[in-house]
Amino acid sequence: MSSTEIIFNQRKKGRTHAAVLTELVLSSDRIVLCSGWMKLDGLQLLLPAIDEAIDKNNASITIYSNRENTYPGVREELSTRKLQHVIVYKEDYYLHSKIFYFESNGKYTAVIGSANITRGGLETNEEMSVKISGVIGDSEHPKVAAYLQHLALRPRKRGAANPADRPCSV
Repeated sequence: MSSTEIIFNQRKKGRTHAAVLTELVLSSDRIVLCSGWMKLDGLQLLLPAIDEAIDKNNASITIYSNRENTYPGVREELSTRKLQHVIVYKEDYYLHSKIFYFESNGKYTAVIGSANITRGGLETNEEMSVKISGVIGDSEHPKVAAYLQHLALRPRKRGAANPADRPCSV
């Protein structure tokens, strides 16, 4: 059985998208972060947790972002880590989805909403997301998994030419 929770940036209470995503990254061994826009200031909020998940959990991490909305410094930071950064080219499609997916010990959590991986999106903007948690195989999981599979298999002309830009299997 799955459960849902509404997340919005409440800095005074310390409950922001950045805080929720950090907790989830730290406790997961499979992570998919999908954000059309990605700025270094937002990525830096998550990098310590990403590094720890890679080191301690041997986490499999795939990150999707649009080429034209991936800001300076992001590619460089991600290229130094053991993860996969899938860059989506506008000639192929425009990525507007914001979905953050986590798995560990037969359980999953998906955070789906409006927040991009920018400081504004993760901490200061008025953003709202739904957090769905459950057991892999429950009634909601196949719906989320189907979208992630669709994203992983989506044809790419330019992006597929670079092996580093290809997604992992879902």
